[in-house]
Amino acid sequence: MRKLMWLLVLMLVGCLGCEDNTELIDKLTTENSQLQTDLTQLNIGLASIQANLKELEAERDRFKKELGLLQKDRDDVIEERDRLKKEIVELDGKITDLQKLSTAYASLVQIDTPEAIWAAVPVLMQALKDEDATVRANAVGALGFIGGGSVGGGGFFGFAGEVPVDVAPAVTQAVPALIQALQDKDKEVRRRTTTALGQIGLYQNMMGTLTVKDAVPVLIQLFQAQDEDEEIRANAVMALGQIGSQDAVSILIQALKDQDAEGFVRANAAKALAFIGGGPFGFTEGGAVKDVVSVLIQTLQDEDNEVRANAIEALAQISLMGTPGIEDAVPALIHALQDKESRVRANAAMVLGQISLMGTPGVEDAVPALIQALQDEDEWVRFSAIDALWMIGTPEAIEAAEKVEF
Repeated sequence: MRKLMWLLVLMLVGCLGCEDNTELIDKLTTENSQLQTDLTQLNIGLASIQANLKELEAERDRFKKELGLLQKDRDDVIEERDRLKKEIVELDGKITDLQKLSTAYASLVQIDTPEAIWAAVPVLMQALKDEDATVRANAVGALGFIGGGSVGGGGFFGFAGEVPVDVAPAVTQAVPALIQALQDKDKEVRRRTTTALGQIGLYQNMMGTLTVKDAVPVLIQLFQAQDEDEEIRANAVMALGQIGSQDAVSILIQALKDQDAEGFVRANAAKALAFIGGGPFGFTEGGAVKDVVSVLIQTLQDEDNEVRANAIEALAQISLMGTPGIEDAVPALIHALQDKESRVRANAAMVLGQISLMGTPGVEDAVPALIQALQDEDEWVRFSAIDALWMIGTPEAIEAAEKVEF
């Protein structure tokens, strides 16, 4: 650019002698100004380019940093993916077992043939060996559901024109495995197993095909294990009654005096004795009957409402079998008409009515207390008292019952 300017100067000097040198000088001056303007614009453009270049370099550095972070994230994702792949491989076996178990449960829910039940039982038995305690517990529950006669309406399948088939015996093959499950390391499995064996025993008792007697010694051990969960001990006691074991009567009498804080064991012991004493065979030993009645009378003084109510219900069930010695319970039953628990009062009235029909001596002494019970605040107590008065049937009782207005 400087050379160009000097060239212009020389041309100007060379033309000083020309006639039209003024015009030439003006032209050269104008061109020089234009060049100066162009130079200034070029410098401005160069500065702008340099500024943009710096921004691009900063953007490049930022992208490099972000790329590094993305590469790290990618590596983390790959590592997590590999870990999950390993877990999936390890879980494949369990998933297969759960799918089999799900199939078995589906066959129970959408059952339409006895064959499906029989097919489900072996799968459930295999599930009792699963590493997952939840799988084992659910398998136990399903076996109790089948063996307890809850499938197909009382355990029977039969459509119009077909002979009903009892599917509950399908579980017979699983009884030894269930007895072994009573010793499972998981508390929930043991709890469900006591319940399942009780369900099976109760149904088999009704059908006269008892196959769970071998569970009795193990159930007794569970009850006697003081370090065992109270609910499991209580369930074991209930199962003994549902199985109907006469050998367990003395154990159940002992259970009525158990000191569990919540009263679960004592309450279930009373129910269990009701199952045995009110079952198809009652108590087979006369001495045991008197012992049971005696301890149930004592239990009417228990501080737990549920225990007292169950003791009354047990006396009610036992009385239906014409149990000898039931007359010893009359004073306690009369006293129970004043119990703070309405269920106890109602059941006491009901039992007094029942035993009066069997000619039990001393029941007439309950009439005044039953007449007073007609004013009870609980409707069920009043109805039970009326029924008892009609059943006792003395003139005083009949007169009081006839005066009741509904």
